[in-house]
Amino acid sequence: MHATPPTNSSDDDRRVTLLTPEQKQEYISLMQWGAPPLAACARVGASIDEIETTLARDGDFAHRVQRARALLMENVAAAMYKSAMGGSVYAQSNYLRQCRPPEQPKENSIVDGMSRGQLRMIMRNATQQWQDEAEDEDWIDEDESE
Repeated sequence: MHATPPTNSSDDDRRVTLLTPEQKQEYISLMQWGAPPLAACARVGASIDEIETTLARDGDFAHRVQRARALLMENVAAAMYKSAMGGSVYAQSNYLRQCRPPEQPKENSIVDGMSRGQLRMIMRNATQQWQDEAEDEDWIDEDESE
C-alpha cells in the first residue's frame, strides 16, 4: 500500500524540507543581528523555499522571525531619534514623518508643508528643552555611563 500524499500541499511543497530546530534558531539569531535573508539562508544551509515553507507551516517560527525584523526596525528608529536629538535636520524631519504616534495618520502630518527652517527651529527648541530637562534631573548617572 502507498501512502497518500497530503491533499492541501502542492508538489513543490512536498519536495521542500522544513528547517530543523537548530536551523530555525540559527536563522532567527542571524536575522536579529541584521543578516540579509539570503545570507542567513546560506549560513544555515537552507534554500529560500525551505525558509518560506517553514514560515508558512510553523506559526511560532514565523512569529519569531517577524519579531526579529520588528526589533531591527526599532533599532533604526532609535538611531534616527538619537541623530534627530543630536541636531540632524534630515533625521528630525524623517523621524517626524515616519515615527509619528499611531493616532496621527500620515496624511495629516504636522510637518507636511513645513519648510526646513521651520523644522529646524522646532527641533532646535525641542532638543534644547530636552537637554535642559535632562541636566536638571541628572538623567545620566556618571557612574553608569562609564
